[in-house]
Amino acid sequence: MIAGATFSQNNNLFDTSKIGPATKLLGLSIPYSKKDANGQNSFLVTDPELIKRIIISLPIERQSENKIDEAGIYIDLIQNFEVISSHRINPIQSTIIVGGIYFEFDLEKLNKLTSPFICDYQILEKNFNNRSEFEFFLEEQKKDTNFLFYNEPDFKTEGSFEIEFPRNRKFSSPKVCIEYVNPMIEKIVSSSEYLAIYRLSPKNRDNQDQFTITIIGSKRIFDELELKNLEKKKWTESIPKGSFYYLKKTL
Repeated sequence: MIAGATFSQNNNLFDTSKIGPATKLLGLSIPYSKKDANGQNSFLVTDPELIKRIIISLPIERQSENKIDEAGIYIDLIQNFEVISSHRINPIQSTIIVGGIYFEFDLEKLNKLTSPFICDYQILEKNFNNRSEFEFFLEEQKKDTNFLFYNEPDFKTEGSFEIEFPRNRKFSSPKVCIEYVNPMIEKIVSSSEYLAIYRLSPKNRDNQDQFTITIIGSKRIFDELELKNLEKKKWTESIPKGSFYYLKKTL
């Protein structure tokens, strides 16, 4: 998972117009456990009208400091087994990351609203040789009533590398870092041929004086991208891997 996507109009976490009968609101506690060290639980809400009420009850307004908790919660909007929007909550800091920007967040209110819907989940990660093999496996999972959503394997890109940015006035957030490097990459390939993302990796979590951005795409980007005062980290070839999330049981 990644922290991303902008919030909808009226400062709602998600666009309520996208919510329908097949929509789920899912909260995934990290690190995975029945109940993590911060006392946060995972939850699942499936009633469309209730999902809308929860979202409207949790507006985000004031920006906050860029501090990441070791444990956290992803709050996902799921449609037809796909995550259509996702944000990360930092329980200790009481903040939420939206589009790489940190905002104050009322975690206590979220807990009260979702306490009747506590759940447990499990993850299956699987490598695939090709797309047809993945699609066959996915269709089989959709028959499982406990199947929640999946992260699709990447069959297009050749690999990835990282760029470390110092955290300062010029590079004040992951969003700013990504916007800085995008035009340089798009001189090499088109915007549809790569992805620049901020992963909540141990390095980004534990080293608050920097932002490490991951570039996913072709080896050509790594070979030809020229950066001033920034370092490209080691190139890593990709292995197509899918992640599949399932409802385990009610706590």
